[in-house]
Amino acid sequence: MKLRFLFFGALFFLAISGLRAQSAIDYSGHYGEYINEEGKQYDRGFDLVLNNGKYSGVAFRMAVDGTEYNSAPLENLKVDSKTGNISFSVEQEPVSGKFTDDGNGNFLLRLTMEKDELNLTRRGDAQR
Repeated sequence: MKLRFLFFGALFFLAISGLRAQSAIDYSGHYGEYINEEGKQYDRGFDLVLNNGKYSGVAFRMAVDGTEYNSAPLENLKVDSKTGNISFSVEQEPVSGKFTDDGNGNFLLRLTMEKDELNLTRRGDAQR
Protein backbone atom coordinates (compact mmCIF):
# COMPACT_ATOMS: atom_id res chain seq x y z
CA MET A 1 0.00 0.00 0.00
CA LYS A 2 2.76 2.41 0.96
CA LEU A 3 4.66 1.54 -2.24
CA ARG A 4 1.57 2.18 -4.36
CA PHE A 5 1.09 5.58 -2.67
CA LEU A 6 4.71 6.53 -3.40
CA PHE A 7 4.40 5.36 -7.01
CA PHE A 8 1.26 7.42 -7.69
CA GLY A 9 2.72 10.38 -5.80
CA ALA A 10 5.84 10.30 -7.98
CA LEU A 11 3.70 9.95 -11.12
CA PHE A 12 1.58 12.95 -10.08
CA PHE A 13 4.71 15.03 -9.38
CA LEU A 14 6.15 14.21 -12.83
CA ALA A 15 2.88 15.18 -14.52
CA ILE A 16 2.74 18.52 -12.70
CA SER A 17 6.43 19.19 -13.47
CA GLY A 18 5.76 18.55 -17.15
CA LEU A 19 2.95 21.09 -17.16
CA ARG A 20 5.16 23.71 -15.57
CA ALA A 21 7.95 22.95 -18.01
CA GLN A 22 5.95 24.15 -21.00
CA SER A 23 7.99 27.04 -22.22
CA ALA A 24 6.60 30.28 -23.52
CA ILE A 25 6.83 30.79 -27.27
CA ASP A 26 8.30 33.94 -28.79
CA TYR A 27 5.79 35.10 -31.42
CA SER A 28 7.95 38.02 -32.62
CA GLY A 29 7.95 38.57 -36.35
CA HIS A 30 6.52 40.16 -39.47
CA TYR A 31 2.94 38.95 -40.06
CA GLY A 32 1.20 39.93 -43.24
CA GLU A 33 -1.03 39.14 -46.16
CA TYR A 34 -1.16 40.51 -49.68
CA ILE A 35 -4.35 42.19 -50.89
CA ASN A 36 -5.38 43.97 -54.09
CA GLU A 37 -7.20 47.27 -53.92
CA GLU A 38 -7.94 49.55 -56.85
CA GLY A 39 -5.54 47.64 -59.10
CA LYS A 40 -2.65 47.94 -56.66
CA GLN A 41 -1.08 45.22 -54.49
CA TYR A 42 -0.65 45.92 -50.77
CA ASP A 43 1.02 44.14 -47.89
CA ARG A 44 -0.94 44.58 -44.67
CA GLY A 45 -0.42 43.17 -41.21
CA PHE A 46 1.79 43.94 -38.25
CA ASP A 47 5.23 43.58 -36.79
CA LEU A 48 5.57 42.18 -33.30
CA VAL A 49 8.72 42.50 -31.17
CA LEU A 50 9.55 40.99 -27.77
CA ASN A 51 11.95 43.15 -25.75
CA ASN A 52 12.84 42.39 -22.12
CA GLY A 53 9.79 40.17 -21.71
CA LYS A 54 7.34 42.74 -23.11
CA TYR A 55 5.73 42.79 -26.56
CA SER A 56 5.30 45.89 -28.68
CA GLY A 57 4.22 46.26 -32.25
CA VAL A 58 2.99 48.29 -35.16
CA ALA A 59 0.21 47.69 -37.69
CA PHE A 60 1.08 48.54 -41.27
CA ARG A 61 -0.33 48.80 -44.76
CA MET A 62 2.12 49.41 -47.58
CA ALA A 63 2.05 49.29 -51.35
CA VAL A 64 4.24 46.51 -52.67
CA ASP A 65 5.77 48.95 -55.17
CA GLY A 66 6.93 51.14 -52.24
CA THR A 67 4.84 54.21 -53.12
CA GLU A 68 2.66 54.21 -49.98
CA TYR A 69 3.17 53.33 -46.34
CA ASN A 70 0.84 53.78 -43.36
CA SER A 71 1.38 52.53 -39.82
CA ALA A 72 -0.08 52.79 -36.33
CA PRO A 73 1.12 51.44 -32.97
CA LEU A 74 -0.57 48.42 -31.39
CA GLU A 75 -2.19 49.73 -28.21
CA ASN A 76 -3.16 47.71 -25.11
CA LEU A 77 -1.19 44.80 -26.55
CA LYS A 78 -1.54 41.50 -24.69
CA VAL A 79 0.10 38.28 -25.85
CA ASP A 80 -0.25 35.03 -23.94
CA SER A 81 2.89 33.17 -24.99
CA LYS A 82 1.58 29.86 -23.68
CA THR A 83 -1.90 29.82 -25.23
CA GLY A 84 -1.17 31.90 -28.34
CA ASN A 85 -3.99 34.37 -27.65
CA ILE A 86 -3.40 38.00 -28.65
CA SER A 87 -5.44 41.17 -28.26
CA PHE A 88 -4.77 44.83 -29.01
CA SER A 89 -6.37 47.89 -30.52
CA VAL A 90 -5.38 49.93 -33.57
CA GLU A 91 -6.71 53.47 -33.72
CA GLN A 92 -9.26 52.48 -31.04
CA GLU A 93 -10.54 49.45 -32.98
CA PRO A 94 -10.35 46.27 -30.87
CA VAL A 95 -8.60 43.27 -32.41
CA SER A 96 -8.29 39.74 -31.05
CA GLY A 97 -6.86 36.54 -32.38
CA LYS A 98 -4.87 33.39 -31.91
CA PHE A 99 -1.53 32.13 -33.15
CA THR A 100 -1.37 28.59 -34.52
CA ASP A 101 1.42 26.46 -35.97
CA ASP A 102 0.91 25.16 -39.51
CA GLY A 103 2.79 21.97 -38.68
CA ASN A 104 5.94 23.14 -40.47
CA GLY A 105 7.09 25.51 -37.74
CA ASN A 106 5.42 28.55 -39.34
CA PHE A 107 3.06 30.65 -37.28
CA LEU A 108 -0.31 31.61 -38.66
CA LEU A 109 -2.49 34.25 -37.06
CA ARG A 110 -6.22 34.70 -37.46
CA LEU A 111 -7.45 38.10 -36.30
CA THR A 112 -11.01 39.26 -35.86
CA MET A 113 -11.87 42.93 -36.08
CA GLU A 114 -15.17 44.79 -36.19
CA LYS A 115 -15.23 45.11 -39.98
CA ASP A 116 -12.67 42.60 -41.19
CA GLU A 117 -10.95 39.29 -40.58
CA LEU A 118 -7.28 38.77 -41.33
CA ASN A 119 -5.44 35.50 -41.88
CA LEU A 120 -1.77 36.38 -41.57
CA THR A 121 1.36 34.32 -42.06
CA ARG A 122 4.67 34.95 -40.30
CA ARG A 123 7.08 35.99 -43.03
CA GLY A 124 10.29 36.54 -41.14
CA ASP A 125 11.58 38.99 -38.58
CA ALA A 126 9.85 42.24 -37.72
CA GLN A 127 10.78 44.95 -40.22
CA ARG A 128 9.68 48.15 -38.50
